[in-house]
Amino acid sequence: MKEKKCQDCKVSPDKIHKSNCDVETCPLCGLQLLTCGCDLTRVSDNDRIPWSGETHGCKDCREYDLWATFVKGRGWIPCDKRERGATEDLNTLMSSPDFEWNQKEKRWMKKDEH
Repeated sequence: MKEKKCQDCKVSPDKIHKSNCDVETCPLCGLQLLTCGCDLTRVSDNDRIPWSGETHGCKDCREYDLWATFVKGRGWIPCDKRERGATEDLNTLMSSPDFEWNQKEKRWMKKDEH
């Protein structure tokens, strides 16, 4: 499998994102680091999440079978993974009350799995 560099800061997999990368995930809340509003003074370089080669959360969506497709005029709609245009449903993962960010594991998990 070919390594994919971060689409914003261009770091290689297993490297820490460059400063102000809009793809980096906050290790405290699991959302976009640049806009999450967390107290970043609590985030050390050791806490930061390295680039994995794909958008953070996509692996969790696949594990929990969360898929969506874009429908013109309606936006992103949850769907079956076999539906044409299906992609990982990060919106549901990050906004559903069924899932929460696990700081220790640095991933999204179902609430009942903690």
